Amino acid sequence: RDGELLRDFILRREHLKEDPRVLAVDRWLIRAEFYDDCFQEYVQQYGGEPEVVDLEERAQEVAEACKDVMVVAKVKKKVDELETVAQTGSADVYALRDTLLAAVKDLTTPRRRLGVPSKKLMDDDCKEELKKREQARLRQVVVDCLKRIWESGVGG
Repeated sequence: RDGELLRDFILRREHLKEDPRVLAVDRWLIRAEFYDDCFQEYVQQYGGEPEVVDLEERAQEVAEACKDVMVVAKVKKKVDELETVAQTGSADVYALRDTLLAAVKDLTTPRRRLGVPSKKLMDDDCKEELKKREQARLRQVVVDCLKRIWESGVGG
């Protein structure tokens, strides 16, 4: 996760602001050792001038890459694993950060508004998902992680 965060840190031009190391370590929760070891390499790779992109060509590439997105289900971390990390007594802010990012990634948007009647009946798969309460549990994991990171005093 540190690599992804450092890449995004550089792509968003945060490294050009005053005290980039302090921003990366304190606000972005990038490990200091990783930042010190890899910063120059990442700046060379990702920090150059933005390249000019042919939007039509890029749109075709994205469409090709996403054509099977609904067909192939990605393996998501089990909610149980995320809950155990979020609720354990570990003071490892980096583990909490990784758990938080994984939980947010697994959240889905609601399919309908509460109180608005719909003629569609729930199929068996939806009923099974509802019984598992995975989305409610994932939201609780997000809240727990945010609370524990806030209480640790790390991450501005």
